[in-house]
Order: sequence, then structure tokens, then C-alpha cells
Amino acid sequence: MIEKVGDPEFSTHKKVTFLHFACLYFIKKWSHLFLNNADPNEVEKFSQLRQESEQNLGTWTATLKARIEAEKACMDSSLKLNQEAEEARLSLDMVNNQVSQHAKDDAKEKEALEEEKKHKLAKGKAGIFEAQAVKADPEKDKEKIKRDAKDKAEKKKAQQHLAAAEAKAEQGKQDAKVAKEQRMAAEVEVNKHTAELKVHTDKQEASEKARNELQVYNDLRSKYEQDNKARHEKDSKDKEEKRQKLQAKTQKFV
Repeated sequence: MIEKVGDPEFSTHKKVTFLHFACLYFIKKWSHLFLNNADPNEVEKFSQLRQESEQNLGTWTATLKARIEAEKACMDSSLKLNQEAEEARLSLDMVNNQVSQHAKDDAKEKEALEEEKKHKLAKGKAGIFEAQAVKADPEKDKEKIKRDAKDKAEKKKAQQHLAAAEAKAEQGKQDAKVAKEQRMAAEVEVNKHTAELKVHTDKQEASEKARNELQVYNDLRSKYEQDNKARHEKDSKDKEEKRQKLQAKTQKFV
């Protein structure tokens, strides 16, 4: 029974242990105890998988580095575009304030003329002619028309500049969002291949250990078989010598 188990050291300890019994009961070889749940024939398989994982990890590590740099560049660009959009808003506010101030100045000037007319009219009939003479300066009105046209053009230009700046800022924001998503996806790949590399490395090392331990077992088994063969040959030789001696004694009495 122990011969079926295949323990090469049984001849030394001469004891049937629970492990011997378990091997017999579950129809297992003694060598299975040396394999630490790993297959010694899978060293090359996991070595290849480990190399592939190392290559993939290297590729995605480089990709992650590039995407981190790209994300940083997009964030810097987005920040710059946001600042430009804010400057454009301030420029438009300045134009609007200028237009508003001009309107207030015109209103005050008009109000001053009306007050002057009322003051003239308060004098009676003599003041009617004086009131009719109170008019805005034609040259000044021309300057106001030019000024208003300039204000309108500046406001339109500022509005267009703001719209373009806001559009660029929004695009920059979207680019930064995409860059962040790509960076996060690369991190997932790096983590995945890092985990795969550890698994394949552990299995490769376990398989190599199993191969080495199996070699130890096979060496022990070979030595056991050689010793067992020598012992059987010696026992057979001793038995033959005893038989011959017994036969020789028997012939003396014949």
C-alpha cells in the first residue's frame, strides 16, 4: 500500500502517518504534497503571461504619464480661457458703463436747457423770445451723434468678443473634462495590469517552486528506488547463500 503512495522516505521512518492514509484514501501520490497547489508544468505559461503583463503595464504607465501631462495642459488652457472670458466681460461692462454715463450726461444737459427755458419764460412776454433762443449747440450735437455711433460699435465689438471668449472657455472646459476622463481610464488600466502582473508573478514563482520541489521529490524517489533495489538484491543474494548452505548440509546426511 505504501509503495502505491510513493513516499521515498518511508523506508527510513517506517511509520504509516495520517498523510499516508489520506493519500491512499483519496488516491493521491505522495508527490502531490510537494506541489503547493501549483502546477510545475505551468512555469512557461505564467512566465509568458507575466511578460505580457509587464509590457502592457509599461505601455499604460507611459500612456498615463502622457495623459496626466495632457490633463494639466488642458486645465492650464481652460484657466487661461476663463480669465480671458472674464476680461471680456469686464471690457463689456466698461463699455456699458461708458454708454450709461453718456446717457446720464445727455439727460443732465437736456434737463439744464429745460430749466434755463423755464427760467426765461418766468420773466413774462419778454422771456418768450429769450426762451426760444435757448437751444443745444449744433456742433455739440454732431459730436454726440459721432460719440453714440462709436459707443454702439464698441459695444457690439465687446459683445462679440465676449461671446467668442465664452465659447472658447466652454470648449476648454469640455477638453479638460475629456482629458480627466482619459487620465482616469488610464489609471484603471494601470491598476488592472499591475494586479495582473502580481497574479502572474505569484503563479510563476509558485510553479517554479513546485517544479523545484518536485525535482527534490523525484531525486528522493530515485534514490529510494535504487536503495530499495539494492536491498532486494542483497536480500535475494543472502537467501540464495543460505539456501546453498542448507543444501550443502543436507547432502552430508544423504
